[in-house]
Order: sequence, then structure tokens, then C-alpha cells
Amino acid sequence: MGPGFPSDIPCQTAICGADPWCCSNQWDGICAGAAATNPSCTGCLASGGGGGPCGSILNIGGCGQSIGASMSGPGIWNPFACGFNTPGVESIFSFTPTASGTYSINVSSATGGFVDFMWKPASGGCNDAGWNCIDDVFVPGSYGAMNWVAGTTYYILLDPEVTTAVDFTFNIQCPAGGPVVAGDCDNAHSICTDVDFEIDPSGFGGIDELCTNCTSNPSTNPSSANSGCLLSGELNSTWFLVNVLTAGTLEFSFGAPGVNSNYYDWIMWEYDASACTDIQNNSLAPVSCNWNASGQGFTGIGSPVPTGGVAGNFEPEIMAGANTQYVILFSNWSSAQTSLPLNFFGTADISCTPLPIELTSFFGADMQGYNELVWTTSSEFNSSHFDVERSYDGEHFIKIGTVEGAGTTLEVSNYRFIDYNVGEEYTYYRLKQHDFDGQYKSSNVIVIAQEQNNQFKVVNAFPNPTSSVFNLHVLLPESDVVKIVVTDMNGRQMVSMDSKFEKGVNAIEIPVVDFEAGLYMVTVVNERTNETEVIKLTVR
Repeated sequence: MGPGFPSDIPCQTAICGADPWCCSNQWDGICAGAAATNPSCTGCLASGGGGGPCGSILNIGGCGQSIGASMSGPGIWNPFACGFNTPGVESIFSFTPTASGTYSINVSSATGGFVDFMWKPASGGCNDAGWNCIDDVFVPGSYGAMNWVAGTTYYILLDPEVTTAVDFTFNIQCPAGGPVVAGDCDNAHSICTDVDFEIDPSGFGGIDELCTNCTSNPSTNPSSANSGCLLSGELNSTWFLVNVLTAGTLEFSFGAPGVNSNYYDWIMWEYDASACTDIQNNSLAPVSCNWNASGQGFTGIGSPVPTGGVAGNFEPEIMAGANTQYVILFSNWSSAQTSLPLNFFGTADISCTPLPIELTSFFGADMQGYNELVWTTSSEFNSSHFDVERSYDGEHFIKIGTVEGAGTTLEVSNYRFIDYNVGEEYTYYRLKQHDFDGQYKSSNVIVIAQEQNNQFKVVNAFPNPTSSVFNLHVLLPESDVVKIVVTDMNGRQMVSMDSKFEKGVNAIEIPVVDFEAGLYMVTVVNERTNETEVIKLTVR
């Protein structure tokens, strides 16, 4: 209590906003309760006293630890760091990184309205000044890029833009790489892209969560005729949470062929809020697993088996839906101490950042003197504008115009753009959608052929050489079935595909990531007219 106050009288509500001793010595509990009705109380709270958001700071123990924040009602701060008023009640968390690097916030669930996420070093004190904006968050995703220093404690502030109830679940995403071993399911390392990670003989984390020969870890493989799942249980484990943004085939590999002779076993389940509890309670069956047949240091999911792999170490591909998650338990059976890559090579998009828009269509047409572009979105979140980009070779694009976005809407939005400067036989276009926070994402590429160019032809093939994908743009005068065959120089067939394509220019993507380096022949045949085009492809 402050000088001049009797020992039996704590700092009173009337002077909460004026007496610095009360604030600094955290006697403002009365102020915290009275702030809503007595404006003079808010001064003490805003200066960092024991009440308000500074009175209950929750420490975040490590990367990947899931944190829940449920907030409702009015707050007392308005930092305005993200450019918006934040009248809602505040929540503060602290975090001390163990490695220097770029950190981000991964929001796994969000309901109720926008919440401004902010940060600052704890050395600046707990108060309403000096906050840096991470983002104003409305939907799940990965936000921010904070360059944090090892050993420095940081505050993370959640401040709602509404006073109604909001519920958010998030975790801190560590920089790529570094040890992520011996964890538990509920703090699984969130995976948004390819990553290198360290393994060592580290046990099973805080809890041995896996039974053996049971529902959650069966002795019969659920995805193939290979051996069962983790027949030795949770051993020197690493947990991963894989985030699938857009639907497609989920394929991945741990390790690399020919690098070492270790056994790396794994098991994976579909993930939701109850998955970790269900796994521990033996009530959630896995979707795939592998008990290595060969100590090759190379395992995963791949159809066909990746070059250098063996069938007994790989499982069939999984068709993953959009905005789904899988939790994987990796077992270091050999007690190895090394660095491993986790690589994804299916068609599913592995990302923690949601598309700022749902682009449902994008097409264009030659209008005899100009090209017309039309696109439609089914929803948009924080959509600022679209840059329209043009190219004459399919690879080098320039910006030719801007169209304003719809902001945030769940309604269908239609857009139109006219390009009057058409001077080539084939013109390529793409959209670059920007949100209000500076993030952007490019669309697929479309091609418009001038009307006089109406014969079967491969109008573009790139990149060449390549090591990942080879793109073909094939012009058809009318809808036809096109067959594409890729062979190596020994005549061995690597790819054979045929499909009905529409009139105009059609884009085809051929994955070559599993091809050995060398020269290949790509044959494109119009099966109705028997017209043929042949391209030499170099794979590096």
C-alpha cells in the first residue's frame, strides 16, 4: 500500500487511476473489478498493474503447444497496432524461444470475429504501448514472421475487434529445422512445407501414448500387405501435424535413399481436436502406417514407390481433402542420431496459410481485337485487389492492370478485365491476389490463342530442362482426345496418359521429380486426326 495509507486500507477504487505505488505493487485488484464502471480505474490497469490483462499472463512452453483463448466482453486497451479498434477483452501470453530465427503463429481454429494478434519484447514491460502487429485474424492459417532471439522473452497479445465471444486455438511455429524429438501428440510439430529435422534416442516424450497390437496401433497394416504398424510401440518418437490446404494425393518421404541403413517406422491418423485423446485411449484407427521391411533410411507414402525406395518401406498414396490434417508418429527404431528431410511430392498442397480467396473459375477469350478475362470467387477474406499479369512465353510475366477485391465476403463475386494490347499469337495470363496484410498468391495460368491460330499444336513446353514438373500447353481446334507418352532413350515408357480436352489451349502438368537425370521424348498425339508433336525433354 502507498505511503500515507493506513495498514488496514488497501488502495481504493477512487485513486486507482492516480496512485503509481498501487499499480507498481499490484494492489489494483479492486481496480480490475471496478474498471467497467469507474473510468478512473483504467489508468492503473493500462500502466501495467496486477489487474487487467497483465494480471494473468500464460506462459507457452514450446513450439507446437496448442493454446486456447476464449474471450468475451469489453477490454481496457486499444493499441491500434494492426490499424483497427480493439474494444474486446485482452489476453496475453509469454514465450521464450530456444533458438534464434523467424517464428510465426499457426491458428488452427477461429470463431466469433476478428482478433488482432500482436507481440513485443517483455523487457518493454506489460502495458498498452509498443506492440507490433502480427495480423488481424479471422480464419485459421499461418500468420506473421517474427525474428525472435534465443533466450529473450516475448509477450503475445490477443485483442478482439469485437466485444462478443471469440474462441481461438493457436500455437507458435518454430523456424524450419532444429530438434523436434521426444514430444507428445498434443504438441506435435506443425508441418506447413518440406522440413529438415533432428532425431536422436530421445524416448517417448512426457507420455507413452501408444499401445501395441490394438485399435490405435494394429499389427495388421490398414493400407497394404506390408507388416503392421509400430510393433515396438512409441520408440524415440517425433510427432508431426501435417496441414493439407487443397485436396489431392498425399505423398511424402522420410529420409533419402542410400544415405544410411536405419529403420524409420511411422503411423498416421486423421486429426481433429479429439485425435490425441482418442489415440491415447486406443479408440482411433490409423489410416496408414509402415513397419520398415528394409533398413534403408528411406520410407513414406508414394505411388509408385520413389526412385531408390523399396516397396516394403512405402505405402499407397492417400487422397486428402481440402483443409484436413493428419498426425504422424515417427519412430526412430534404430536409435540413430542424425538429420532427416521430410519431403512432400503429391498433388495435395501442404500449407498452413489459407487461400485469401476461393477462386472457382478463371478463363479468357479472343474477342477479335482484344482479350477478355473473366473470373469468379465463391468467398474472399481480407481481399485487397487482383493484379492482372501477362506473358508471351508462359514464364516471364508483367503487371498490366489492377482490379479491386471484395474485402471479406461469403458471397459469389464476378470480375472482368479487358486487354486491348494483344500483339502475339498466344498470350498467357495469371492473377496475383493480394490481401490487406501484403500477402499474395498467384492463380493458375491460362492461354488465349488468336482466332486464326486454330490448328492442333503444342504452343508451349516449359521449363526445359526441369527437375520437378514439365508443363505443356496444347491448342485444339475442337474438343478431342489427346494422348501423351513420355519415354526414355532406351524406349522405356515413363508416362502414358490420355484425356479429352476442350477447344482452345489446354494446360497439362507432367511430374518428373522421380525421373533419373537424362534425355526423354514427349509425344503428343491428337487421336482423332493422328496429328503428332514430339518434344525433347531434359531432366536434371
